[in-house]
Amino acid sequence: MKLLLVPGFLSFLGLSAAFPRRPFCSSVSINVTAEAANVVFEGLPDRNNATAIIEFLASSFDATRTQHSFQQINGTFTIRATHCRPRIESTNPKSLQLLVHGITYDRAMWSGFGFPQYDWQTYATSLGYHTLAIDRLGHGIESPHPDPFAVVQGPLEVEIIHSLLHTVRQGRSKLGDLNKIIYVGHSYRSSLGNMLAQKHPLDVDAFILTGFSGDLGTSASALSAYGDAAMVSSRFKGLPLGYLTVVNESDRTASFYGGNFDPSFAALDYDTEDTVTVGELLSPGLQPVETDYRGNVLVMTGDLDVLFCPGGPDTCADALRGTESLFSNATFSSVVVLNTGHCLTLHLSAPLVMENAHTWLHGLQH
Repeated sequence: MKLLLVPGFLSFLGLSAAFPRRPFCSSVSINVTAEAANVVFEGLPDRNNATAIIEFLASSFDATRTQHSFQQINGTFTIRATHCRPRIESTNPKSLQLLVHGITYDRAMWSGFGFPQYDWQTYATSLGYHTLAIDRLGHGIESPHPDPFAVVQGPLEVEIIHSLLHTVRQGRSKLGDLNKIIYVGHSYRSSLGNMLAQKHPLDVDAFILTGFSGDLGTSASALSAYGDAAMVSSRFKGLPLGYLTVVNESDRTASFYGGNFDPSFAALDYDTEDTVTVGELLSPGLQPVETDYRGNVLVMTGDLDVLFCPGGPDTCADALRGTESLFSNATFSSVVVLNTGHCLTLHLSAPLVMENAHTWLHGLQH
């Protein structure tokens, strides 16, 4: 099923006219153990040469679909997160939305960086859901930053999420009795959700994948916008080379925004950007995979998303329709969000995006 989200859409939830009250939120840390087969990259550059690292990334990107050797990476990892609890009694008392941020973001994106019109956490908790917005491995100001080549890769991140969800379902996370899991991902973390559905199809009851499709348009040339974070901003001083970020504000805005958005908010986005590792960009997890997942999947993508609707607005619906093949055994729905770029929850259409997503979730209960 394909829906078109247009201005003026109102659901029976009746929450688009006013922003709900802030939820009860607290910072939490959850320790999990995980093990994964990460890629062993050949011909690694000098780790102290920023130019060589970017050249290695560009020359290696088109080879990400080829076979590599692998090594087992394991350990105990601390996941730092924000847990928000609902203020109201609802029909969703044991439902948790796991909020997983995109490339060069951290968990703050789900709070809309403090702006209520972009705040997914507040919207979800106003309907009775718990939310857990996590900083993924190597991301966030408070988090450690492991090796950006060998350790911070898609396979290990998926296994960390798998272990985290197992911990939550077993009641060992101190988050309460939560036994229904909704995975809400953005961009690359939607891609990781796709990989999670392939490797661990019983982990999640429903997926909401934003800024995603089976038609990834990123090429090696697009990576020219990235540079080693420690060389870009003093905020990243001390980070190992191999942690990357977008160098110029104009490139970031062109990649992540389009259509109806607030330019001053896009500027704030650039000023608070996070990182991505070479390992994440070159390892499994970025490219789409077919799954045997049998639950419910909603994909929501802006028609001006240059990364996941690379053919432009006229072909975006076809791209999302084709994405259903990744979830051929699931109950699949998709939404093309009009006049909206890649980071759709940070556009002026964000309230309608949140409303439509939660209307879909409500429908799963009936």
